[in-house]
Amino acid sequence: MATGIEITKLTARYASSPTQVAANAPDVLKNLSMRVGAGTIAMVVGPSGAGKSTLLNSIAGLQPIAGGYVAMCLGSKKGVMEHGRDTLLLPKDRRRIGIAFQQSNLWSHFTVRENLTHPQIKLAGVSRADANRWADELLSALVLEDQAHKGVGELSGGQRQRVSIARSLSLRPDILLFDEITANQDPENVNRVFNLIRSYVQSTGCTALTVSHDMGFVRKIADTVHFLHGGIIRVEAPTATFFDNPQDEIVSKFLQAF
Repeated sequence: MATGIEITKLTARYASSPTQVAANAPDVLKNLSMRVGAGTIAMVVGPSGAGKSTLLNSIAGLQPIAGGYVAMCLGSKKGVMEHGRDTLLLPKDRRRIGIAFQQSNLWSHFTVRENLTHPQIKLAGVSRADANRWADELLSALVLEDQAHKGVGELSGGQRQRVSIARSLSLRPDILLFDEITANQDPENVNRVFNLIRSYVQSTGCTALTVSHDMGFVRKIADTVHFLHGGIIRVEAPTATFFDNPQDEIVSKFLQAF
C-alpha cells in the first residue's frame, strides 16, 4: 500500500503561538514515528495531555517542530516538512490539505455556502456554478442545506462544526486532518459525518488522520488506530485488533474507561 503520511523521529513541544515555541518548553512528542497508508483513515487516541493536538498541528505546519520530518503525498507531489524549514510547500500545495478542528474558525462575514465556495473560486479557480454544486452536495450530506444562506453566527455549535468539516473538503484535498470533529454532534450527525468522510476517502484515495476521544466513532470509522502515550506511538494496530485483542496493558487500562 502506498504511503499517504509518513512521520519520522518527530520531536515537538507545546506551542505558545502558531510560529513560536518557548525554548524551555518540554518535549511533548519524542522521536515519534508513524505511517498512514494512502486511501485509509487512521485514528490517533490516547490520554488527555498526550500531545494528540500537537501532533496534528505539527503535521499541518501550524507550529514549528523541534526535530524529525513529516512527509505527505499531495497528488503527484511529495510534500516534506523538516526541522528548520518555515513552510511545508508552496501555498498552492498546502491547499491539498484539508483541516477541521473542534473550533470551527469559519468566516463570520460569509454565509454558510460562501464559506465553502469562496476558497474554491478564489484559490482553485473553480467556476461559481461548479463551486455551488460541490458546496451544496457537501451541505446536503450533513443535512445543512436549509442553512446555506444563513450567516454562521445563526448556527448552533454543532452546525458550525459540520460546516467546518464540509469546508475542509471544499478544495478536494489529498490529506485530511481532523481534531475532535464529533465533539458537539448527536449520534445521528456523527453517522452523517462518518458517511461523508468514508465516502470521500473511498472515492478519492485521500488519506485521513483524525484525533478523537469518541471511541464509538473511532471503532466505526478507523482502518487503523494509533495509541499515543509517553511522546511516542506506543501501539499501532488494525481497529478490530486494537479494541478486541489489545496486547498492551496500558491500552487495556485506557479502554476500560470507555
